[in-house]
Amino acid sequence: MVTLRELNIIHCDLKPENILLQTGPSVRQAGNRCASLSSEVVRDSVKLIDFGSSCFINKEFYPYIQSRFYRAPEVILRAGYNQTIDIWSFGCLVVELIKGEA
Repeated sequence: MVTLRELNIIHCDLKPENILLQTGPSVRQAGNRCASLSSEVVRDSVKLIDFGSSCFINKEFYPYIQSRFYRAPEVILRAGYNQTIDIWSFGCLVVELIKGEA
């Protein structure tokens, strides 16, 4: 999301289906020693997908964006929006994760 902010892009559709989680390899025990991993370090990563609804800040805005369960109040009220709508959607996702409903 930091990269989106730096590029002045609003994703407009953050939801669980548009977030991919990739985990790096885990170290397994092989007898009394650890199994060797490749020299390339692979880290856990989070990737956002489906930029079909995204837009640049200060460009044409669309009134029908965001999935309804993650829709920010300013979108509902058609009051104009900016990157904060992605923060709202992210907050909704965090609440779902805490409650165990995601």
